[in-house]
Amino acid sequence: MESIPSKIPTILQEPKSHTLTLEAHDSPQPSPTQYLIQVHATSITSGELLWDEPNNLPDPIPGYDLAGVILQVPAGGVAKPRFKPGDKIYALTSFYRQGNARSLTVAEEEELALIPKGLAFEDAASVPLSVLSVVQGFEKVQGGLEGKRVLVVGASGAVGVWAVQVARKSGAKAVVGMCSGREKEELVMKLGATDVIDYRKIELNEWVSEDEDGRLFDIVFDCAGGKPLEDAWRVVKEKGTVVSIAEPPEGKRPKEGLRERVKSVWFIVDPDGRMLESVTKGIDKGEYVPVVDSVWNLQDYEKAFEIVQNGHPKGKVVLKVKEK
Repeated sequence: MESIPSKIPTILQEPKSHTLTLEAHDSPQPSPTQYLIQVHATSITSGELLWDEPNNLPDPIPGYDLAGVILQVPAGGVAKPRFKPGDKIYALTSFYRQGNARSLTVAEEEELALIPKGLAFEDAASVPLSVLSVVQGFEKVQGGLEGKRVLVVGASGAVGVWAVQVARKSGAKAVVGMCSGREKEELVMKLGATDVIDYRKIELNEWVSEDEDGRLFDIVFDCAGGKPLEDAWRVVKEKGTVVSIAEPPEGKRPKEGLRERVKSVWFIVDPDGRMLESVTKGIDKGEYVPVVDSVWNLQDYEKAFEIVQNGHPKGKVVLKVKEK
């Protein structure tokens, strides 16, 4: 293996102003339990520059999705490493460490999974944070999804595309996606939605009121927050559940217009390589499809972040770190 350079191309975040720069920065030094990984691609998550955990680090680095190749296994602390040099892996890495928008990074074994067969690094980098958010969110819904009516708010976004697919695969009776525009509607239907609500054409409550008995939902999976989350509370059946990854749903609970005993779920996604392995099997079988909005070279990071913050992308925006 080639020697590790002391400085590597890295996107650094200024923790107070949240501005970004691309510069040569110190290579990471793996702990005894960490793998050293050559990063091929990472991806951008909406709002990540404002997260408390990375902003408390001395030199925050964005990009918590990871797709790359293992260079070194742990020097100690792992009795028998599950992965070996040369393995192609992907992961969601901890928010309490620097991210992966750099040419070398580190990861703990429990965060890692082998990339699905034949999947490009750029596609693989779009998967971990989004799909783990969905799987962990749905796991917190009592009674599961089978036979239930599910609404996905923000269905064409980075997480929403996975909420549609996982709900469909988990046996939901109906999966309704909320988004806007013909291209996004076609995408969401292709991913398995049974219906799509274009919020620019009709309000959610109006759509449900046209057939309340048939259109109320058992579960709402919210990826948007704000007013869409507030509106979603009012279209949930008695004893139903509102799950949000965008903001704590209780803060948007309306004071009136709710059915009885509607519950809410709010959580922060955790890295989980074993859970990611189960998703890998689904991708290998063709049951799940990664959705990438666009791929940008590392030096074009400003354009990539602008799309995530202002462009309402379809699926995930990916940064290609290693040139072929």
